[in-house]
Amino acid sequence: MESTRQVIERHLVALKSGDVDLCMADYGDEIVLLRDDVVIKGIAQLRVIFEEGFRPGEMFEPGASEWVLDSLICDGEYAWMTWHHSWGGGTIPFGADAFQVRDGKIIMQTGAWYTGPAN
Repeated sequence: MESTRQVIERHLVALKSGDVDLCMADYGDEIVLLRDDVVIKGIAQLRVIFEEGFRPGEMFEPGASEWVLDSLICDGEYAWMTWHHSWGGGTIPFGADAFQVRDGKIIMQTGAWYTGPAN
């Protein structure tokens, strides 16, 4: 069985690739994502978030953004990471996500970040 660190590191490679199917493969079917003022439940709802984020001009457009992992700590089935990101439409000088990984799949994720103007 993959460790939590291995699952998260694999997921970050998938995220940078812009491949929605590759990203979805890291999540359990009953994923819960707590984000801003919304709770996203299930793989179908989460897929919509990734499809939107990978579109041209959007935050995670493949090849048009720079996402950098600043730190990653893992303990058992839990992970915490900090990061920063920039793309044509803005910057995130600081972001953080927490994950719960079970049986090789992300089953819970939450995050927070500050979005600033594009440089």
